[in-house]
Amino acid sequence: MTATTQTKQDQLLEWLDLRRGNLEPGQEITLPVLSGSMLPLLAPGSEIVIRGASWRDCRPGDIIVFGRTGQLTAHRLLWRLRLAGLALFYQKGDTNPFGRWIAARQVVGVVVGRTASSGERLDLTTAGSRCAARYEARRQLARDLLGRALYLPRKVKKWLLNREKNAGSG
Repeated sequence: MTATTQTKQDQLLEWLDLRRGNLEPGQEITLPVLSGSMLPLLAPGSEIVIRGASWRDCRPGDIIVFGRTGQLTAHRLLWRLRLAGLALFYQKGDTNPFGRWIAARQVVGVVVGRTASSGERLDLTTAGSRCAARYEARRQLARDLLGRALYLPRKVKKWLLNREKNAGSG
């Protein structure tokens, strides 16, 4: 077995540990970014460093990694909620229009660093990065809530405009 094959097998085993939530708190794994839902911070082709973490360690602004539908997703945590003994997280990709609630127990890790395809490294654990992340979480949450508040009025306006257009052409 070559060193490259062994490395790939080790990476696969680490990924499986992360996916199953078996990564020890503090243990880190590097994985590629495959989607653009967290642009511009996490672009496809870059790599993220994920640290195993409990949902209790996650704070708004953190980029959490959670498992759903057989895959891992990295999105920003916007809000934490405890309801009748159940911990819920409201998360959203920075480019997604709306967020979604997940059970906090789905969280398997937190993104602590990024290496861009250009080789530029970014540490997301510094005080400045954490402050910027909290600001971004508040901004994203406000954007999400405004979009939800305006969703129905926009739909009604579109329906009325189409109705007028169709009445005028008939």
